[in-house]
This record gives sequence, structure tokens and C-alpha cells, in this order.
Amino acid sequence: MRYIIFSRVSTILQDTQNQLFEIDNYLNRIKSPSDEVIKFDEDVKSTRIEMEDRPVLNEMLDSLHRGDTVIVYKLSRLARGHELALVYHIITKKKKANLVSLYEKDLNDEIIHAYAMVGAFERKNIRDNTITALKKKQSCMEKVGTAWYGYKTDETKLQKREKVRSTNKPYLLIPDDKEQMQVTMMIKLRAQGFSYGEIAHELTKHGYTNRKGNPVRKSTIFRVMQRVNPSQGTPTLVTLG
Repeated sequence: MRYIIFSRVSTILQDTQNQLFEIDNYLNRIKSPSDEVIKFDEDVKSTRIEMEDRPVLNEMLDSLHRGDTVIVYKLSRLARGHELALVYHIITKKKKANLVSLYEKDLNDEIIHAYAMVGAFERKNIRDNTITALKKKQSCMEKVGTAWYGYKTDETKLQKREKVRSTNKPYLLIPDDKEQMQVTMMIKLRAQGFSYGEIAHELTKHGYTNRKGNPVRKSTIFRVMQRVNPSQGTPTLVTLG
């Protein structure tokens, strides 16, 4: 008998230790000394990512033999939404293997489709909550991803909160004088009816470059215009003075 363990976490702030602890306890109760145990521990990976971009999951599915038993702590470790139903089909129908979830019992087609629907709903809720949290951080001038064009992080202010990506790192945004000049020019030219391409041309003509020393792209100008537009629901962080 072969037992295939699959574990996964969604963020760098989590680990798979609890999942593996519960699965190991389960296996110790049922497996015999001659049974083979194979573990697939996926790197931090969100189930929002398409299946073809999850090599560890695909490696696990490809390795399955008829009669194998795949064990997960929760079905959400495999996938969510419609992809959960697909993974279940591959394991149980295509590969003729068994699937055990320690959290969800007595799996069958109907239950899997129900969990898939619930998973899709949960994914939407997680996405909505994440967007709300990020907007709140932005409204407090906290860095989210790459610093806004026209801003840089204040190297004298370090994040004191624990268990966040920015712990002990600069996290507050302050104006970057050089980029603020560019942003002000973008806004003035756009108000005069210039296209994004024409604005990019004018910036280059005046000797302005982006952070990498290359000409400012139209896409950068578009993002700046979206951010400083009050109708988009984000703070107007740049003014014409």
C-alpha cells in the first residue's frame, strides 16, 4: 500500500507542521510496516493560481498508481472551487486512487461538488477581505507591494507589528521629490488633454526617467492617473499645489 501525503500553505506566515502532525498521527494508526509513505509539500502557493502553474501538485497527481491513497488535512490544501472537483476526478476516476481528508469525512461526488461551491464562495470572501485590508493600509500611507510612483519608504520608520510581511522593515510612504515633479507634470499635461503617449514623450524630452533609468512608460502614467483620481475610491495623494 502506498500513502501519498500532500500539504500546502497559502502564505509565508504559515507552515505545514500542524497538517503533517495530524496526518502522521492518522497514518501511525492505520499503516503497516511494509507500507510506503511519500510526501509532497508544496511551496507557499495560493489556490488562486491555475493548476498548470502548480508543479508540485501536478507531480503528485502524475505519480499516482491505482490503489494509492492520497491524504490531506483539508480539501482546500488541494484546491478550491471548480478545480477541487477536477483534482478529485483525476485522483479517484482517472488514477483510480483513494482520497482521504482528515477534516472532511465520507467523500463522494456530491459532497465534493458541495465543497467546491463553498470553496469558491470562501475564496471570494477572502479576496474581498484582502482588498479591504489593503485599501485601509494604503489610506494610512502604508506600502503595499511596490511603493506608489512619486513616493518612497521612510527608512527611519520600521514596522513594529509582528507576523506581517513588513515586520522590522520600512513601511510608511513619504514623497519622493524627484518623482513628485514627474507626477505633477503628468497631472498638468493630462488636464490639458495630452494622451498617455504624449505625456511620456514630454517627460523624456524634459530628461525624466523611471526608477530604473529608462523612459517613463505609458502604463506607469496610466496607473498614476488612476490613483490620483478621486472617483476611483483611492486617496488623492498628489495635488497641483
